[in-house]
Amino acid sequence: MEESTDLPHIASGIYNRRHHNSTGDVNQLWKNQPTFLISQAVYIIAGIITLVHGIEWMVQTGDVNQLWKNQPTILISQAVYIIAGIITLVHAFKKGGRWPYFWIGALLHGIYADNFWHFVLPEYDNFWHSQTPIMFLGGRLPLHIILLYPVFMYHAAYAVSKLHLPGYAEAFAVGLVTVLIDLPYDIVAVKFVHWTWHDTDPNINDRSYWVPWNSYYFHATFTASFFYIFNASRRWFAPKVAQWESAGKKIEWKSLVIATLLGMPGGVLLFVPIYHPLHDVYKIHTEVTFFLLFTIYAAFTIYGLLSAREKAMFTPTFIDYILILQLAIHFITYWVFVVWFNPENEVSVGLHEPVGPCNEMANRAEYITVISTILILAASVFYSLYFRTCQAVALARKLKTK
Repeated sequence: MEESTDLPHIASGIYNRRHHNSTGDVNQLWKNQPTFLISQAVYIIAGIITLVHGIEWMVQTGDVNQLWKNQPTILISQAVYIIAGIITLVHAFKKGGRWPYFWIGALLHGIYADNFWHFVLPEYDNFWHSQTPIMFLGGRLPLHIILLYPVFMYHAAYAVSKLHLPGYAEAFAVGLVTVLIDLPYDIVAVKFVHWTWHDTDPNINDRSYWVPWNSYYFHATFTASFFYIFNASRRWFAPKVAQWESAGKKIEWKSLVIATLLGMPGGVLLFVPIYHPLHDVYKIHTEVTFFLLFTIYAAFTIYGLLSAREKAMFTPTFIDYILILQLAIHFITYWVFVVWFNPENEVSVGLHEPVGPCNEMANRAEYITVISTILILAASVFYSLYFRTCQAVALARKLKTK
């Protein structure tokens, strides 16, 4: 029986490919299969180009001198947050226990919460950052914004931990203190066009000093949600271990991942009972919904403060004083901006909607008054958290000995 002449040729080709040395002679390969080598070269070049474009999209750098000329305040702000990120991270590892896990979790929570909307639900993508020397994700995410969340949340959580509040009150208190830390940043940075908000999104249309009330609502709810889940999940895995003591890497990483994944959805759910029915259905101003939320948070916090709680002496260490100094620099930086810098001279480059006229800052005195008031409030709150609580405990012990 006569066989097809094609079959031996095909079988021979398969045999040769299976047994040929992977580092074969290029000249011989070109002689046998030039189209295969051309195709391989095209795919390699395409892969390199894709990789280069991917790296350029992932990380972009800018000319520091030009950026300083355009917008010096954002470079100062970025430097403050990079230093703050380092200080809070070092502080977390110095304190040990669960604090490093909390810092890392807050970092991941912030990246997730800040960028989820752009990539998954772009219709809710409603803000754009100005450019800085180091940008990520196609020029959308400045380096210091990655560090902003752990800085805000770590400062709030560590300060509130000195109060030894009951579990039902602590998350609300941390949310409120986070908003206090955020206040000067939100008010001043948006005035100096460090980022811009979408002008037609109804969810952020209600504003004060160009800051949407929902920005404060966001920080309060998302922080409280992450903090609560971070601690509740750990209590589930290790109920007998003290709150800020480590229960082992395996358990702590489980709690960290759970809080990172559920903290943002939990924050979104906290918009449902107050904001959405009152604002979307009854058309109530967002300022009212925020202060209703604030009242609920404050009520739980005050009730926790008045309840019987554990009392422990707190003596600040050197690294604690560094942490407090960094927090003071954060507040003072934005006060300096409104006193000595001019927002009309700032040139914001990058992704944003067209901006309005850059007129002279007409209400500088008002901004100075507002930021000064926030500084006074913050100084009172953090001084009480770090110093007055331990003095009160010391006085109580002294009275008992008489």
